[in-house]
Amino acid sequence: FGKNDPFLAEKLVVGQDLSVSSILDARFTSLFINWNPRAISSLTSIAERFNTMMESDSSRDAHGVFIVTNPSQLARRRRPSEDSTTNKRVKKAKESTVLVNAEIEGFHVNLNSARDDLPLFCGVLASTQLSLVLRGEKEKRLNLLVGDLRLTTPSLGRTTSNYRTILGLATGKATSLLSVQYFEGDNAIAASGGKDLTDCESFGEIVLSPMRLVYVQAQILALVEYSTAGILGTLTAQAASNAVQAAADLAASSSSKRVFSVSATNLELLLPHAAYKAEYFSSRVGSASVAFTALPDSSAEVEVLLDDFVVSDSNGESLLQAPVRMDVSVGMPPETKSSKHDQAIVVNISTSK
Repeated sequence: FGKNDPFLAEKLVVGQDLSVSSILDARFTSLFINWNPRAISSLTSIAERFNTMMESDSSRDAHGVFIVTNPSQLARRRRPSEDSTTNKRVKKAKESTVLVNAEIEGFHVNLNSARDDLPLFCGVLASTQLSLVLRGEKEKRLNLLVGDLRLTTPSLGRTTSNYRTILGLATGKATSLLSVQYFEGDNAIAASGGKDLTDCESFGEIVLSPMRLVYVQAQILALVEYSTAGILGTLTAQAASNAVQAAADLAASSSSKRVFSVSATNLELLLPHAAYKAEYFSSRVGSASVAFTALPDSSAEVEVLLDDFVVSDSNGESLLQAPVRMDVSVGMPPETKSSKHDQAIVVNISTSK
């Protein structure tokens, strides 16, 4: 479509003069899901029975009979020259560059009670943009921007309105919740602008905006039980198992180091005395950063920095004499170490005011 390298462009917007062979542009306005455990369990059971039926039917192909009413409908046998031409097309497709742009304005999920179908928790994902560039099998670039991600409880019961948003953006602090950038391959790494990326196979960066988490014991326990029990718990456990296996396979196949960094500002944890009381304790971190480096020998290094950590109450009185700074470094040795002493994980923690 153009001449500009998509790995060097600041923004991957359709309409730019980008050197890509194909473009997929998708836009979604809004999507609503009302999740009822019993209904989802019934749908899952129907899908499993259907898959079982399809697998049993496919196993009969070896003993079945193929009847053709019109012999001319049979696909003619490919010649060797046609096979070589097809292989060339497949090889060319693997080397092509593909641009995927996706945008969703709103995604709403209501986690309803299985007993009376009333909403227990409401999740909202808004103003999300995704851009992905694929070149062959080794070059990738991913840009993800999440405008807002909120988890709330409905306006029922005695919970104070200030505590109904369990997780979300801090009020009036930012316009986007997080941004994610991921680069894989030599060209993508060179265009990422990261530091100390020599001999690096992939690089990922996550930036979190100011956000607040409200911890009400009853709400958190109910959310954990909803997420781990029943059909949602089964699906969550299966997805987590697949993610762990994929991460293990990715780490095992790595021949170079992988670097990931996470940075955040103004993270707040609110601890109310009760869900219906105005008094609370607040823990706030001015800035936080995490740097994770996975090395080819299966070892890893983690650096964590927490700065300007303060604890206060609802009256604004600080419970610490001065803000605290904390540095944490973790060293995880490779699996090839023979002795248990060499396999130990080394953790260093230092604090200062």
